[in-house]
Amino acid sequence: MGLSCRLLGLPFRLRSSPAFPPSPRAILILKPCCVGDVLLSTPLVATLRRAYPQARLDYAVGPWSRPLLETNPHLDDLVDCGRVGSGRYGWSDYWALVQRLRARDYEACFVLERSPLITLLPYLAGIPHRVGLDSGGRGFSLTIRVPVKGIKHEAELYLDTARAIGVKVERPALEFHPRSEERERAQAFLAKAHPLVTIHPAGGRNPGMYLPAKRWPAERFAAIADRIIENLGGSVVLLGGPGDEGVAAAVKDRMTNEPLDLTGRLTWGETGAVLEKSDL
Repeated sequence: MGLSCRLLGLPFRLRSSPAFPPSPRAILILKPCCVGDVLLSTPLVATLRRAYPQARLDYAVGPWSRPLLETNPHLDDLVDCGRVGSGRYGWSDYWALVQRLRARDYEACFVLERSPLITLLPYLAGIPHRVGLDSGGRGFSLTIRVPVKGIKHEAELYLDTARAIGVKVERPALEFHPRSEERERAQAFLAKAHPLVTIHPAGGRNPGMYLPAKRWPAERFAAIADRIIENLGGSVVLLGGPGDEGVAAAVKDRMTNEPLDLTGRLTWGETGAVLEKSDL
């Protein structure tokens, strides 16, 4: 992959890249998937909004991760990536996304993917300024390439794309904005005993990917939950989405105390509201 991408990148490297505009009128952030990574990109969203308050700032994201951005106040619009970047997709899906992006006439795009196919999208859509991650030469079609080297937090890597064009990063923080009605519904579920600790024992599942080996063993979650209840007098909430019920049940079966199990019962917004109320 590395050698082929470097060869494909030769024509791009021979061209002179234009300077990034001081006041771009329309900016796109491209990150189709997945939930955790999209959430980790929200500091970049806020940074770009502060740097370019007059620009139209859109985000291209797939349906799986879209709920994480629907209430983000810094974004003007969300562009549906469809199946592209979220599991299996065909060339018709890919070309349809190219056409959607081209129709919106963006001046700049920040690409937060390492896939050469995803990175190529803004080039094919005619976006002149393309800033993004370059891992092993896979960002060959970008006009400003941000090297991915060593170990670095993913959120910081995304922020490096802003730093690469001279934008100052100040007090970065993850952002998620539950609606008021979601906060009210979440509050109705919660116990009053504190500390309130939420545990998400599942994970490792996204479109086109299932990696249960990334999960911590159920008996360890159970041991921690029991200690919180017995030693601290706190409350424990188990969180998860549809399909995670079995994982939550495995934790409950190993506990001597009773947690509040909300697995599969909450929307993304309600989940965020529960986390907002949690001490840990």
